[in-house]
Amino acid sequence: KIRYLRFKDLQTTGIVNNRVTLSRWIKQAGFPRGVLLGPNTRAWTEDEIEQWLKSDRRTDIIGERMNGLCFWPEFVVTMC
Repeated sequence: KIRYLRFKDLQTTGIVNNRVTLSRWIKQAGFPRGVLLGPNTRAWTEDEIEQWLKSDRRTDIIGERMNGLCFWPEFVVTMC
């Protein structure tokens, strides 16, 4: 079963704080574009977010803010 996450889910788990940062990450840090569910609704699959969090590109651009965080299947972000 594919689980989709919306922007609010990304905020709640501490992955991103605001839409400006999200937009910048999509353009510069290889963050997945996700899919449009409607004219103003974008969502991402759990798998694509997990892959991005594990990617080298994320750490190259974002650096220290995300270092040391673990991403678990239930989308709980914890310190490692």
